[in-house]
Parts: sequence; structure tokens; C-alpha cells
Amino acid sequence: LKLVLIAQIGIIAVSALRRMNVYQAEYGYTVLRLYVEWFIYFTMIFLITAGGFFASRVSFRRFVHTALIMGVLAMMVVTSVNVGRVIAEENVDRFLQDNKELDLSYLSQLSPDTLPSVVRLLREKNPRELSIDMLLDIERFLTEMEKKVAMHDTARELNIGMLSFQKETQGIPPAAYDAMRWARVKDHEYKKLEAIAQNI
Repeated sequence: LKLVLIAQIGIIAVSALRRMNVYQAEYGYTVLRLYVEWFIYFTMIFLITAGGFFASRVSFRRFVHTALIMGVLAMMVVTSVNVGRVIAEENVDRFLQDNKELDLSYLSQLSPDTLPSVVRLLREKNPRELSIDMLLDIERFLTEMEKKVAMHDTARELNIGMLSFQKETQGIPPAAYDAMRWARVKDHEYKKLEAIAQNI
């Protein structure tokens, strides 16, 4: 009965993982969605281990000890992963390969580790092919990252993303800066026209 119950929970876990992958592919990656995906993977590994222990009739004490060790190892692996960079890479890939929406306002809330992925976008995509809104979002993203690096300037708060900020921004093509300036001018013109239209 234990093995049957484990199999049933395993089916639910596989279904949940499939639905989460479909959701991420459609709407993008976030910290919460990525942690949920990883937790489902851990649950599936845990269920397989539990099934092996129950089938071989190992003592419950050894099973509990193994489960605790697995939990500690899982926490160590998760905390060693650069979550912000993983999310940025996946979302930028969705935008470049599948032309899916890229939420730069969300990425700007994460650490400066997201910057290399946005720089890669500007290298691989012709800035003139981006919409005005996207160019303005990229400019706001860069400004927000610069503020974060300036605010966390103590040695205790530094990380790899902050240390490599200047190097990464130097890799942005000049054409991208030109496109962002052009988008700013166009946006200003559109706002002036909207104000005139409202007063007519």
C-alpha cells in the first residue's frame, strides 16, 4: 500500500511538473516558479528513494536519516545556484527564440547578475528591431542596475554581478545606446502629441 501511495503521488508530481513547465514556457520564469519546479524535482527524487527503502524493508530510522541528508544537500545545491542569472537567461532565450514577452521590470527587481543576459540580448538582436517600449524598458533596467550597484558598495554586500557591472556595460554595442536615445526622443514626441490632442 505504501508503494501504491508513492506511485499515486508520483503521478501527481509529474503532472504538476508538466503544468509548471508549460506555464513557464508561456509566461516566463520567476523566482517562485523556479523554486516550485526544483521542489517538484526534489519530491520526485525523494519518492523514488522512499519507494526503494520501503521495497527493501530498510529500517525507518535509516530512512529518516537519509531524508534529512537529502534535504540538506538539496538546500546546498539550491543556494549555490545563481537564481537571478538563470531566470534572466531563460527569459531572454524565450524572447530571442520564440518572440515571447520579456518582463524587464521584473528582472530589474532581481540582482545585477541579470545584466549579462540583457547585454546578450542587445548584442544578438538589432536594437532598431526592438519596439520603443522595449528600448525604454531596457534603459530603465540599466539605470536600475546602476543604482543597485551604487547602493551596495560595501565589501560585505558585493557579489560577482556587482563586481562585473562595469565590464558588462562596456560590452553594450554603441548602436544600442543610439537606439535608446532615439526611443526616448520619440516617446517624448508622442507624449507631446497626446497632450495636444487632449487639449483640442
